[in-house]
Amino acid sequence: MKKLITIMMAAVMTLGLMTGCGNETSNSNKEISVSETAEKVLKSTTVIAELVEATDNNIDIIYSKYNTDYVAEYKVYTCASKATCEEVALFKAKDDQSVDKVKEMVLQRVNDLIEETENYNPAEMPKLESPLVLVKDRYVLLVLADDTAPAEKAFRESFK
Repeated sequence: MKKLITIMMAAVMTLGLMTGCGNETSNSNKEISVSETAEKVLKSTTVIAELVEATDNNIDIIYSKYNTDYVAEYKVYTCASKATCEEVALFKAKDDQSVDKVKEMVLQRVNDLIEETENYNPAEMPKLESPLVLVKDRYVLLVLADDTAPAEKAFRESFK
């Protein structure tokens, strides 16, 4: 009898999970403003250094895997002095198939910063060892800071 109840509970939970996933899919692909969302995330994040906006002239230097074939829009703020590895970056992929490439680019950025930072400024390594990388629909967010929880909240609220 216990086995039957366990199997029935598992079946009910599985159906509940499938229904939950369906609701998530039906709300997906909401368009948000990359500029406004990136600014909200930046304002919610406590950073030590002054962060400046990356431009079209230097984005491909900052992001070694940057490729306009995958990125439709972006807003990136990095430490101008390079004293810290703090960063807020939001990318919108051109299409659903490009999201994984954009995420790969963001993860490569973190790896590049680890290589640059581990011997130069080891005090910054905790930010790099636990970056905030979120993917929602066609948007990929990277936040490198001591406390990323407010940034995550700001990002998620943009989709409500």
